[in-house]
Amino acid sequence: MVLQDFESQLFSSRAELDVAFGPENLGLGKEEISRRVEQAFRAVGMKKLRYCAPETLSGGEKQHLAIASVLALSPEIFIFDEATTDLDPLGKNQVWSVIKQFQERKKTIILVESRA
Repeated sequence: MVLQDFESQLFSSRAELDVAFGPENLGLGKEEISRRVEQAFRAVGMKKLRYCAPETLSGGEKQHLAIASVLALSPEIFIFDEATTDLDPLGKNQVWSVIKQFQERKKTIILVESRA
């Protein structure tokens, strides 16, 4: 689940540690964790920010990082609660692109989105 308050999902000193946290807790091997982290960063277009401290990232980058941390878990069901709230148009398109990729893989996606 990607929360509307995405910053509450970030807690590590480096972005890659946030993304690796879930797979590590699943007990996966180092190679699999590395593969998933790489894949998640690539999916959200954040490869270059992998080693940054989350507190130095913009709001949109933090939101992408929260999404990457969920993607690394490779769940069957994705829940996005206002996943594009603080993003500029380019960032929103990137998130919708990621969501579309998972639709194509026949994953279940639950989107909570409100617009006036």
